Amino acid sequence: MSDETEQETRKKRVDRELETAGWGGGNMTDVVRKPDPRTCKEFTICDPAAGTGGFLMCLYEWLMEETKGALMREDAERIMNRTYYGTELVPRPRRLCLMNLYLHGLEANIHLGDSIYEPDPGDHYDLVLTNPPFGTKGANQAPVRDDFTISTSNKQLNFVQHVVTILKPGGSAAIVLPDNCLFSDQAGDVFEILTEDCDLHTILRLPRGTFTPYSPGVKANVIFVRKGVKTKNVWIYDCRTNIPGITKKERPLTPEHFR
Repeated sequence: MSDETEQETRKKRVDRELETAGWGGGNMTDVVRKPDPRTCKEFTICDPAAGTGGFLMCLYEWLMEETKGALMREDAERIMNRTYYGTELVPRPRRLCLMNLYLHGLEANIHLGDSIYEPDPGDHYDLVLTNPPFGTKGANQAPVRDDFTISTSNKQLNFVQHVVTILKPGGSAAIVLPDNCLFSDQAGDVFEILTEDCDLHTILRLPRGTFTPYSPGVKANVIFVRKGVKTKNVWIYDCRTNIPGITKKERPLTPEHFR
């Protein structure tokens, strides 16, 4: 068996593991805007709730398609080793993440730890893409962090505060949040600070069923922000009202939903 065939076999095995574990990157990777790390030598990307690396993998695969795999020598080592970062709380999905990314040609830096309850490590990024875990499991108490202005045990709101912390000035972020997070206690306080520190320029209301079959009943949104510019106007793109729900096979989420 050739090396290439063995590589493909391993990739298929990992893909089956990801599917079984329910830790795939999700359909949202199809609609993420792809930044080009070749434009700046210090450009870095982070997913603080990395799971199995779906967002990071999609961004890297886009770059490989864009360049046909032919990176400049001075860019290749940096992009392969010092551009893509993430944090994952659970050991098993972190292992799958590292394996998944490696089999797609990327050696990312994935930290095993808690993005919310650990102190701010001081690292900052140009782009943050993340889909924090839904639900309230593990949200027993408010984290004690000097950089969190609002004290809350709501995990999603704490991820919003964490993302603002780790963004570089001028950096951008896209965060997936369920509807109930936007209207929960203290959401108004968190978003008031967010709109003072960042330009919350777009809220995308995702179609029903976007996260089927893993979280079929969740109604979710993506908020897009840019740090360092105060919010003046918020554009709400409704991709849910009067739009058929998403299913895994018959009606999958595609970029066409957003055009």
